[in-house]
Amino acid sequence: MIPLLFNSQSLDYYRYYMDEVVSQAAINEMQWGLKSFSLVSTVTYLLGVAWSPLWKAAAMIVLTVLLCVPLITYAPDWSTQPAFGHRLVFLAAIITVIPLVFPMSEAHHLLLQTIPYLVILAYWRDLYYMGMSVLEDKLSLAFLTIVIGHHVGHGLKQTPIRFFCLAGLYVCFVVLLRRTRRAKTADLTTTRVL
Repeated sequence: MIPLLFNSQSLDYYRYYMDEVVSQAAINEMQWGLKSFSLVSTVTYLLGVAWSPLWKAAAMIVLTVLLCVPLITYAPDWSTQPAFGHRLVFLAAIITVIPLVFPMSEAHHLLLQTIPYLVILAYWRDLYYMGMSVLEDKLSLAFLTIVIGHHVGHGLKQTPIRFFCLAGLYVCFVVLLRRTRRAKTADLTTTRVL
């Protein structure tokens, strides 16, 4: 797998992406509009804000820190060997922050959604094993709405549907992190009492 990710062709593409695509997104956000999905892109497009690259970079750094605070609050307790599922939800939540903040192409946006969507599938599988329907759980319904919204949003490219779905995905992962952290704490308390 590593030779496929890091070879002369892929390094040339990464260099092109960093030099051409990212710099163009930073300089001329209006041209990209809502296609880059990020919060800064959406605000830029809707309000017609003209950012200097330095202010845009500063805004992205501040947004990243602010979005990571709730995730770190409900992060796994690494001192007590956290459950694998909780660590995977934490990784998916962190990955969701990246397209929320940083402008990127549609292909990269879709690629980054792989792990969050795997976590959604795992969540639905857990509901199935607990004897619940996907339509019985509020968080599951939110995930289902987001998946459908992402699909519809790719057809309606000049609307903020995909951005709102991505923001909703972030919120759902914060809720899921909170739930799994609470469940892990309850398990540890029960174990100590027994």
